[in-house]
Amino acid sequence: MPTHDATTTASLARLACLRDYETCARQRLPADVWAYLHGGSADGVTQAWNEQAFQRLALLPQVLGQVAGGHTALELFGFRYEHPVFIAPTAYHALAHPDGEYATALASRAAQRRAAAWLSIARAHSPGESVALRPGRWASQPVRG
Repeated sequence: MPTHDATTTASLARLACLRDYETCARQRLPADVWAYLHGGSADGVTQAWNEQAFQRLALLPQVLGQVAGGHTALELFGFRYEHPVFIAPTAYHALAHPDGEYATALASRAAQRRAAAWLSIARAHSPGESVALRPGRWASQPVRG
């Protein structure tokens, strides 16, 4: 499982792109956990299509003009987020970190107050994982038919 020492922090600082993160995760996680997190369903066709679609996207560099007064703030459903980062509802975080969804919720809160909206999940590993739910936090509940 991941550790939080100076060596880890230094190695994580060198990660620059998705492939770097994938390589790091593959090296650090047990093989069965990596296979579960990285694998696609059935024959993996949809996963391959998604990867191909992202490879077709291109970033077009542009020289910035005057940016005084610029900001990243967003108001959504009556709440202002200075630097909005939204964490989608996912499950089984404890496969990658012992504190699971609770650690994700704390990271969301620590990023900056109201900077991130934590979307709770139905398959949490412990009741404490809903700790980040409060005004400005959202919950997701799957609908079963």
